[in-house]
Amino acid sequence: MLKLGEHTGALDRALDNVATLYRRDVSDSIARLQAAAEPALTLLMGGLLLWIASAVLGPIYALSSHLPG
Repeated sequence: MLKLGEHTGALDRALDNVATLYRRDVSDSIARLQAAAEPALTLLMGGLLLWIASAVLGPIYALSSHLPG
């Protein structure tokens, strides 16, 4: 595209077209990455919450199971 822009004297329009193309490609790539990362982050946060809950409730359960009576 740059050679064509230089040859026709419309380098500014050719560079604008290239910039638009790259902006669209980057935007699409970021959207795909975000769509792929959301489920992984949801699972990670669920695992972290489960770990914290077991760290808090585990000792409480252990204490209550050894109480007399």
